[in-house]
Amino acid sequence: MMASFDAIYTPRPLADELLSYAEKYRGGMIVDPCAGEGALLEAAQRRFGATVEIGALDIRASVGRHLRRVHPGWTVSTADLLNPLAVRSSAVARAARGRTELLLLNPPFSYRGLGGIQTEIAGRSVTTSPALAFVLHALAQFGPSSGALCILPMGSVFGERNAGIWGHLHGKYSIDVLRELPADTFPGRRARTVLARVGASTTPRPLGLGSLIHGSTSPWDGCTCVDLVRGRVPRHLLADAREGVTRYVHTTDLSLIEQDEVFEWQTFAPTRLATAGPMIVIARVGKYRSPVRLAFSEAVLSDCVIGLRPLDPVAEPTLFGALNNSGAALASLYIGTGAPYVTVKRLLDKLRGLGWNPRHVSASAPAPDCTCRADVASAAERAIAV
Repeated sequence: MMASFDAIYTPRPLADELLSYAEKYRGGMIVDPCAGEGALLEAAQRRFGATVEIGALDIRASVGRHLRRVHPGWTVSTADLLNPLAVRSSAVARAARGRTELLLLNPPFSYRGLGGIQTEIAGRSVTTSPALAFVLHALAQFGPSSGALCILPMGSVFGERNAGIWGHLHGKYSIDVLRELPADTFPGRRARTVLARVGASTTPRPLGLGSLIHGSTSPWDGCTCVDLVRGRVPRHLLADAREGVTRYVHTTDLSLIEQDEVFEWQTFAPTRLATAGPMIVIARVGKYRSPVRLAFSEAVLSDCVIGLRPLDPVAEPTLFGALNNSGAALASLYIGTGAPYVTVKRLLDKLRGLGWNPRHVSASAPAPDCTCRADVASAAERAIAV
């Protein structure tokens, strides 16, 4: 069965906003390899002037005929971006070879008829979603000097399935999310999408939300180990609990704890399910809310919360402050087609970006030994040896 890719056309205001992030035009070709109605390329002309050199590629012959008629000054080709041989032989690729300045992409978000698209990265075949496949093929075929400006579904950027794929690109490209778009951005469709820049990178760096995540370090000079504990106890399982004497922490409790220091606990759970405290707790599911400090020696965490427990309790105020100062970045980590949620991996990456040494620890498990000091010691020994 042939796959049917969904075409979601770009509203003019959104196209203009994406091009507002473009740097100064230096004279190369600007290419949209899945041009559709040409909205992004028209925005490029509005941004840089009518004399800018434009290349438009699309798989549909009817689209090519339309663009040639409306924009006779453009170089237009009909080719499947996912077919490298077809792209290389196209007039657009020949004109842009070695002189592609910027790629513009609003690739297909979804498809019907395929379980994934096979794409080759670093000599190995991987399965990706359509949007990510189009980005990877476009970068490989055109090698833009100023990178790419893209409209992408959130899953192609933050989905755990794609994290390893982006990892292969970090030495050559970095990705920055410019803005999260409302779900109703595209008329008649609801999709969680972002504006993103994929740019050349001279050094590898973690995938994340632009300057909100990159470049921040912890001012704490002691142990930076933080145990991340994902809660595991659903509320409905407490109905038959008979030995419940330990405080049970659910998302509904967080705002009450934050507002009232004398909050009287209502729900308890068996101690055998407890996680040692003290800790900082944040919601895992639902909209982001400010972290809450729990001074208890132990608590049972619901499956809707995550606990953050510094190995050195003295570091807790510094971690708490770092989280509060990064509220916007943390909120942006909560995504999902239904209720938004944050994954363990995204939170681990965020903590590393803030200069901490997080470890995913099972609920009720004892805290592992410090590993950050061993890393520092090894680095110091290497420096002395050099």
